[in-house]
Amino acid sequence: MSGFPNRIARSSLGPTLEDKWPVVDPKHDIGASSLNLLFHQVGGMNLISARGLLFVDVNSGTGVVTTLYQGIAWDPDGLLPKITWTRSAAGIYSWSLPQSSYADEAGNMITVEVLGGFPMPQELVSGNVAVGQHVTTGVRSGTVHILVPALSNTHYDSDFIFLFW
Repeated sequence: MSGFPNRIARSSLGPTLEDKWPVVDPKHDIGASSLNLLFHQVGGMNLISARGLLFVDVNSGTGVVTTLYQGIAWDPDGLLPKITWTRSAAGIYSWSLPQSSYADEAGNMITVEVLGGFPMPQELVSGNVAVGQHVTTGVRSGTVHILVPALSNTHYDSDFIFLFW
């Protein structure tokens, strides 16, 4: 099946399998019911799981925003350059995927679209909980806002974890 990183449904994995004969040795044979369950689970997880996980460091002194860790579904070997960020003001960071398409497992170029994101600040601000908000600004880009509701929704610099779908 070619096409990853596009989302797949259970039906993309083929028809429901049936055993030609009973499983004789479960240590060495896999029955249709096990594979059907696996296909069902993989199809379901694929529809809801995040496609990217980033750990982002924000240096409030210098304004430098750096992706420390990047796990992206279409880069299983971790070979792509890390996503870069632009800090426009305290607590406001923009990002964009550097390419519009990426190679699938068969080498075919697949256009990628990001549906949304979820930033999770990793620091308290003056003892108050910071929250993250993501605004999608294009099919492969967005802006993260880190703000503190208890402090009149003021934006603050904070390290964060970012998931995107």
